Parts: sequence; C-alpha cells; structure tokens
Amino acid sequence: MKIVFPKLTSYQQATYDWLGDSYKSGKIAVIKSPRQRGKTAFCGVELISMALKHPGCASYVFEPTLNLARKVFKSIEKSLLPTGMLVINNSQLLELGLSNGSTISFRSTEQTSRGLTVTGLLVLDECAYLDDEIIYELLPLVNAHKAPILIASTPFIRDGYYWNMWSLGLTDANKDVKSFDWNGYPDSDRFITAEQKALYKETMSPQKYRTEIDGEFL
Repeated sequence: MKIVFPKLTSYQQATYDWLGDSYKSGKIAVIKSPRQRGKTAFCGVELISMALKHPGCASYVFEPTLNLARKVFKSIEKSLLPTGMLVINNSQLLELGLSNGSTISFRSTEQTSRGLTVTGLLVLDECAYLDDEIIYELLPLVNAHKAPILIASTPFIRDGYYWNMWSLGLTDANKDVKSFDWNGYPDSDRFITAEQKALYKETMSPQKYRTEIDGEFL
C-alpha cells in the first residue's frame, strides 16, 4: 500500500529536508515551536517515514508524562490504522508495530529506559520540560547505531539541556546539530488562527503566552 503523507508547512519542510534519510546519521534536529504548529504531526511523519524506509528498526518517543505519551500514541495510531500495516497495536505498552518488523514505542520519562536500544529515531518531545538527568540517561540509547535524535519543544527558560542544544544548533560548531525556529510563519494559520491567538493573549499570563504562543524563551 502507498502511504500518503500530509502536506507539510514551509517550516516543517525545511526541517524534513535537513534530516533527509537520517538513518544511522547521528543527526540531531532541535525544534523550537509555539503551541499548535503541527509538532506532533511532524514527529509522526518522521517516525512513520523511518519505520517504512528501514524495516526492523526500533524508534522511541519520550514524553514528560504518561498522559502525553498516550496522546501522541493515539495520534500516530490514528494515522496508521487505515493503512492495514499495523500488526502490533498495544495500547497498554504504547507500542505500534508494522508488518515490516519496525516498531514505534511511546514512553514517559517516569518509566525506566534500561535495556532499550534505538535503531531508528529517538524523539525527545517537550524537551524543555524533561529532567536533564533523565535526558542524559536516554542519550546512550542511540550510540550503538548512531540513531538520529529529534528534539522538539515549546521553549521555557534559558538553561538546561534543551537550551544548550538549541544554542549549539544555531552555530556551525557541530554540522550534525541544527536548530529550527517554527515561529512567525504565515502558513502556521492552518494550525492556529489570529482569533485564537487573541483569545490566548487575553486569558493567559504574559509569561505563559510568551513561551506557549509566541514560542520564545523566558
């Protein structure tokens, strides 16, 4: 069956093009994104693309909480169900398996990562809200296979792993690390309207609006 991916926005496409076929590349893409800019949809595209292109690979998504992990699981599950390619659909373990042997697992950083190996793609979602010490425990999971890492988050404070990787990706110090700012693009209107932004500005605290809607660090 032919899989048809959704049309990407200009900023999603730029990130997608840089990653390319990132299998065993060691690439690290760092996304700074306001809320409602298609971050989950883009992660889904990257995860499914990796699973289809490289049979038998194992990708993992880590979220700050189990509820968030479950939410992203359901989103990608919904995309894959019509294809008929799902042979594993475990809503308890939050694991999806394709007919070509590839798997995508969704976890909370509250769960142990010991014994896991990433051979496909590692996604650190809402990375600004992940504990740095836990992130350092996750990073070795990619070492054996030089698996790429997709770091995505709404920004928070100018400190910690996410801020450091964002800053590194803005320089040429490491060609395998690149940062992408998803703020300020006209085609983001498909995800959030001007009316919705105005409502958020009226009802959110200035600090929350700056990080969640403007997509800027405090």
